[in-house]
Amino acid sequence: MQTSILFTIFLSVKFAFTADEEPANGNLRVGKGETKVKVPLVINISEDLPEQSVVYQSRSFPNHYYYGIKPEYDAEYRIGAIKDGQEVIIEDDERSVGRTFMVDTTERANKGLGIFKYVDVSTVYKTESGDLEHDIREFLKMSQHLPYREIDRHPVEVDVSRQDGTLIVKRLVKDDGEILYFISRDLDNAAVIGRVKYGRYIVDDRTDGLVYRFVVLTENAGDRPITITSYTKDGKRIKSKYVFVDDDQGFKLESEDIADDIGHVE
Repeated sequence: MQTSILFTIFLSVKFAFTADEEPANGNLRVGKGETKVKVPLVINISEDLPEQSVVYQSRSFPNHYYYGIKPEYDAEYRIGAIKDGQEVIIEDDERSVGRTFMVDTTERANKGLGIFKYVDVSTVYKTESGDLEHDIREFLKMSQHLPYREIDRHPVEVDVSRQDGTLIVKRLVKDDGEILYFISRDLDNAAVIGRVKYGRYIVDDRTDGLVYRFVVLTENAGDRPITITSYTKDGKRIKSKYVFVDDDQGFKLESEDIADDIGHVE
């Protein structure tokens, strides 16, 4: 769950642990050189954890809990199926070499239906070339009376030349003059920014594999730079900057930064 628009960095990949001894960077990661088959552990978030696993509570968001394997067991064990009581949230995947996940138990005004639960699962796979690939899946339980469902967001087109927002896409003018476009907090599990336009110009038309996306327009600059930051299901953060060329060409991609976004970050 995005806790606020200023916390747009997706929660599954931003760990803020609290413990007597903070885990060293990499404790919950999977090493690129690993080849050993690990024993899968079933993690039930409603029961005591296996000895080999660990859970940390976020310092900044006390309702967020991050689960992984203790570093001393990481070479032999991995997280398999994840359950909540009798319900299986996600099955084990024998192809995986590692898995971590976050549980958010934040209480919202949901008409007396109880505390909802949001579960964000990051699974790591090894390719034939030895590289690691990440896959992010999200699950939501809206009521104690309803089962978990996997989140599937609908891409929504946004025109950043508009002078107002919509019920779905919000528009915020920052103190420095930049204009921020983002999905309404109430709909961030149902929608994601897809195609980005500026009037008649298509700036970016990506709609697949998106987890979260926000757009920043600097309207008062000569080339009207538009920066689109995307978080994807394969654990990437893509920051794309477009600038206006002329009336015929519209906008062109000036720069793009692609980074892995899996790790321990405050």
